[in-house]
Formats: sequence, structure tokens, C-alpha cells
Amino acid sequence: MPSSFSSMPSPVSQPPLVNLPPVKPINQLTNNISQAQYSPSPGPLQNHASQVGGAEPTGQYTGGLYYQPVRYHWCYQQNENEIEIWRPFSVHDSTQLEIAFQTRLAESPNHTTVNTNGGRNEVNVGLRIRKPVYWQDFPVPVRRCSWFYKREGDNRYIPYDEELSLKLENEYKKAMETNGWHRRLEFPDNVIIVMHNANVIVQFPPSSTFDEWGNVQVKWLYALLA
Repeated sequence: MPSSFSSMPSPVSQPPLVNLPPVKPINQLTNNISQAQYSPSPGPLQNHASQVGGAEPTGQYTGGLYYQPVRYHWCYQQNENEIEIWRPFSVHDSTQLEIAFQTRLAESPNHTTVNTNGGRNEVNVGLRIRKPVYWQDFPVPVRRCSWFYKREGDNRYIPYDEELSLKLENEYKKAMETNGWHRRLEFPDNVIIVMHNANVIVQFPPSSTFDEWGNVQVKWLYALLA
């Protein structure tokens, strides 16, 4: 099912493809994701209402639209009943991880560590793993997150891998700066993404499926606002 994104500031002007009501932000993911719900009219490649993040335009002005870079938040993975769940670190821990990533990682890629969760866990920033300090357990994956999606019937955010997130951010920035929307982007593993405008971005599965009314199933994407 396609997906819809957010890391996006609200644009000053909207293309005629969809009609969007005013942004109504809802804070999620430790108050770092500002989410708004929209009910756009169906576009040629989207037949469902989408949900994207919104914020006041405070980033770089690009001639009608504001580009606002994402703010990274660190998350770690857990498995519950064989379901992959991504948990956000606290704002404090995420900030410390980002500082270590920006300042110490280049000097010691495999040995840059940060204590989290009150010192109960240790994160190896270079290896992207989290493990307990005082007891034995398997290490779990850690991710520097920016772009997210939601599974069908699940309100929890799932981060894209870091490489794809960087590509998404670069493509979004390019679209904002050139006003180049209605673009179909193809990534490895048959990931197909269409950027309709700054607030409607959807991902389609390799082989789009349809519901009982003949509408294409979509999956919504989100991103962190700076």
C-alpha cells in the first residue's frame, strides 16, 4: 500500500491537484513529529485521503514554497509478538546520540558509545546497536530516523532505512526548490514514490493492489520537522 510523507513545512501556495484544509498539528513521537490530517481530492495516482505532517514555514524560502530540513530522531527496534516495533529514544538521549554522531563518530567509528535510558543501556553509534549494561540480552538495531511510514491498521511510525531516507530528503528538497511536483521516483527493491505536491507524497507497492471499490491501496509517509 502506498505511503505518505512528512518532514515537510506547509507551503505558502498549493498546486491545483488537491484541496487541502488548514493544518491541524498533532504532536507525536516524543513531540518531534508534527502531524496534520488532510482529505485531498483524489489525484490520478491516489484514491485515498492521505495524512502528512505540517508546520509553520520557517525554513529556506524557495520562491513560493519554504524548504525546511528534517530534524533527526534516534529510535531502537523491539519485537512484540513477532511484530517489528520502533521506539523513540527520549529527547535527551536522542540529542546526545545526534551530538555523538556529528562530533565523535568520524574519529572512532566502531567505538563511539552513548549511555541511554538512565545509564541502563549503551548505544554504539557507529554500529547502530543498543544493548543493556547490567544484564545479558541480545543487541537490538538502532536507527537515525527522518522519514517514516505507517502500516495499515497501525498508528505507530516505522522509519525508513537511513539510505532511503536521505534519498527521499534530497528529492523533496529538489522538488521544493524547483517546484517540480507530480514526479514518479523509483528506488531499489521496486519502491515507487510519487510526489504530488509538498503535502501529498505516496508510496506504491511493486504491484499496486485495489480494494473492493477499485481504489488503489496506499501507505502514508511522514518525516521529522526541524
